[in-house]
Amino acid sequence: MDLIEQYQPLFQLKTRYAVVTGGRGSGKSFALSVALLMRTFQEGKTILFTRFTMTSAEISIIPEFWEKVELMGLEEQFTRTANSIVNIQTGSTILFRGLKASSGKQTANLKSINNITTWVLDEAEEMTDEDMFDKIDLSVRKKGEANEVILVLNPPSIKHMIYRKFFKERGVFDVCNRVVGDCTYIHTTYLDNIQNLDATFLELAEKAKKDPDRYDNIFLGHWAKQAEGVIFKNWRSIKDSDYPTNLPCWYGLDWGFSNDPTAIVRICYDNKINALYLHEICYQKELQNNTISQKIKSDFRNKRTFIYQDAENEIYIENKQIHYNGKIADLMTYEKLDIDINASLYTRQINTVRDILTEVYCDPSRPEHIAELRSAYGISSMGAVNTDKVGRIEFLKYFNVFYTESSINLADEVDDYKWLKKKGDEKILINEPQDGDDHLIDATLYGAVTHLRRLGVVNDMGEK
Repeated sequence: MDLIEQYQPLFQLKTRYAVVTGGRGSGKSFALSVALLMRTFQEGKTILFTRFTMTSAEISIIPEFWEKVELMGLEEQFTRTANSIVNIQTGSTILFRGLKASSGKQTANLKSINNITTWVLDEAEEMTDEDMFDKIDLSVRKKGEANEVILVLNPPSIKHMIYRKFFKERGVFDVCNRVVGDCTYIHTTYLDNIQNLDATFLELAEKAKKDPDRYDNIFLGHWAKQAEGVIFKNWRSIKDSDYPTNLPCWYGLDWGFSNDPTAIVRICYDNKINALYLHEICYQKELQNNTISQKIKSDFRNKRTFIYQDAENEIYIENKQIHYNGKIADLMTYEKLDIDINASLYTRQINTVRDILTEVYCDPSRPEHIAELRSAYGISSMGAVNTDKVGRIEFLKYFNVFYTESSINLADEVDDYKWLKKKGDEKILINEPQDGDDHLIDATLYGAVTHLRRLGVVNDMGEK
C-alpha cells in the first residue's frame, strides 16, 4: 500500500498537536501505524496508543500493527506482548490501552505510565469526556522531548468537543491540510487513496452520493453541520460585515431572567432575494427592562439605513439622526433639513423608518413588560403571534436565512434545533420541535414571522 503525500507531516511533527481527519477508506490507520513504528527507531520514545473503547489489544489492535511490521519486513526488529510492541534495537515502546471501563480502573492505570512522549487517541470521535482528555494531554510532558498528541478521527457533528477545542476556538472551521499555531491538520479522503481500494468500496461510495450530506460526512470526512432531525437546514453563516446596512431592521425578543437568558435578535429582510438576515444582540440572564431597552437602542444607533441615494442626493439615518446631503438633524425634527426632492415621498419613507427603528416583537406571555418597554422607554414593543409554532417554523423554512459569525449562541441553537423523536421508536421523527435551548430561535420566530406576515410577505412556497 502506497503512503499518501498528505501524511508526510506525521513522520516528523513540528507541532505538539496533530489532528488527522478523513472519511472511510482514506488510509488513516495504515499511515498512522507506519509513522508510529518508525518513531520507535528513536531512543527514549514511549508511545501511548489509546482508543476510548478497546477490547483486548492482543486480539484487536496489535494484529493490525504487526501486519505493517510484516509488510515492511521488520519482524526481527520488534517483539510484542499482550499490550505492547517493543523495538528491540532502541527499547522504544508502543503501549496499547483502552480508556473506557465501568470500574474506572483502566483510566486509573494510565497514571502508572511514565515518560509518555507521544499520545495517540484513535477513533477520537468516541471521546466526549473533556476532563479525561485534558488529564492525559497534560501527562505528555517528558523533559527534553518533542512531546506529541495525535488525534485520529472520522469527524462527527460540529457539536463535538474536538471541533470546539481544535477547530472553532482556533479559527479553523473545516478539515484542511495546514499548520495553525501548535496544531498540524491532516485530511484525506478515499479519493486520495483510490489506488488502494477495491471496486466494491467505490460502488458504495458512488451510491452514497444520493444523500449529499451523508456522503460529505462519511466519505469526504467533513464535519457534519447538523444532527439528525435538524429543522433549519438551509440557514448559513455570513461575515458580520456582510449584514445589510441599507435595509430597515426590527427585532424579536424572548423573555428570560433567572434560569433562561433574555434573547434578542436583529432582523432585516431583502425582498429581492427573499432573504432574512439575523444578528444576535443579547443572550443574557437577569436583565431588567431598562437594560433591555438600552441594548436595543444601542444596537440600532450603530447602523446606517439609507432612504435614498443617487449621484446627487443622499438621505440616510445613522446614530438616530437624519443625514441629507451633508446636513444633519435629529430624527424627530428632520423637517428642518428642508428636503425638497419629492418631499412627500421621502417624508413617507423617513416616517416609516422612524416608526420601526426599535420595533420589537416580543413573547406575548409578558404583557406588563411589553407595556413598560413602550411607555417608559420609548420602544415600539408589541406582542408577537404565538399560535401554531409548527406553522411558523414551516413558514420560515422556505426563506434564505443568514446569520452573522458573531452570533455564536444563535449558531449553536440552529445546529441543534431538532424535531422530537417518537417515544418507543427513535427512528421516527414527530412534527413537534424540541423545547429547551431555543431562546434565540424563539425570538426569531416571534420577530421574523409576525412581521413578514404583517407585511403580507410570502415564502418560496407561496405561503403567508
